[in-house]
Amino acid sequence: AAAAEKPPPAPAATATKKKSKPTKVLQLRNLGDADEDFEQLREEIASECGKYGTVDASHAVDALEGEAAVYIRFTERRAS
Repeated sequence: AAAAEKPPPAPAATATKKKSKPTKVLQLRNLGDADEDFEQLREEIASECGKYGTVDASHAVDALEGEAAVYIRFTERRAS
């Protein structure tokens, strides 16, 4: 009988030498096809994020290779 193939190992977590400071901005990427309605996507995400804190601003963009991205800025850092 043939030995069962093992799944590939999970990628190792990348260690960073420099710690980053927490910010009030949340970046959401790979949100679907950029051909979709950016404004509707941005509004829905900002509404959901509003459950965790006051959203100061939001912006939707066509990120990389046709994938949508949304940026949310909270008024307080702890909400992000």
